[in-house]
Amino acid sequence: RVGLVVFSAEPYTVTPLTDDAATVRGLSGPLAPELMPTTGDNAGPGLVMAQQLLERTLTRGGRVVVLTDGYTDAPAATAAAQALRERGSQVDVLVLGLVDRAPLQALARAGGGRVFGLDEMPALLKQLQTQVTRSATPVADVEAVRWRDAGVWLLPPLLLLAALLARRGWW
Repeated sequence: RVGLVVFSAEPYTVTPLTDDAATVRGLSGPLAPELMPTTGDNAGPGLVMAQQLLERTLTRGGRVVVLTDGYTDAPAATAAAQALRERGSQVDVLVLGLVDRAPLQALARAGGGRVFGLDEMPALLKQLQTQVTRSATPVADVEAVRWRDAGVWLLPPLLLLAALLARRGWW
């Protein structure tokens, strides 16, 4: 499952956790800093929102990837990353641009993850895919009830009734 949270001075959920990665991909394309209603670089509230999304879906052991060119709220961001780590999640950082990596490494370390540069994105994606296949466990003794939808057979009598009621002089 994948979700998308963006942050500036405030965090905003673009998509909650979903199995539809194509939707998240489609919504992430047009994102730009100019679209944000506020300016700022507060990663801490964004990480808190990510944790809330994980908790709402009862997901344990999630993975949060922060794409950033820096942030201004180091104490809040570090505390939020530590809180995510304590609940079994991992925080990795994907660095955008040429920035001082020391605060980003501190954030990743607090979240139990590591820092990746753009040139290392294939390695990050491979790790994410490996984690998904490792965490997938077969489920036994599951029974699914299949609903048989026969509502389409109600349509012809309803159309006939509508046609009779629509005739002039019958109403």
